[in-house]
Amino acid sequence: MLRKYQLLGRDLRAGEVHQIEGNIEIKLVNHRAYGLRYYILLGKERLSVHQTVALTFKNGDPYRLYYLPLSSTVLSVEWLSEKDLFDEDSSENETNHLKTSGTTDASLGFY
Repeated sequence: MLRKYQLLGRDLRAGEVHQIEGNIEIKLVNHRAYGLRYYILLGKERLSVHQTVALTFKNGDPYRLYYLPLSSTVLSVEWLSEKDLFDEDSSENETNHLKTSGTTDASLGFY
């Protein structure tokens, strides 16, 4: 857990937020050491989230996620209609990099 907080600190200092969009897949994995873990799979990314967060998504629906790259902390999520998904300026499941100009609000219960 300490490593996660160190990575989060580095993310916040760097001020970089990544964006990815596509059809989401929710995966439940039973780790011997950690117990049940919920993951959001989107493109090439696998982000660990709390159960209550994972269950808010509809598996297979299109979403856009904003997250911190080192700690994989999800900051914000948008549900997309099929017409919003993969507009002409982006390729399927493309990760975009954004620079923030201030502090980042990570008020959701992600871990």
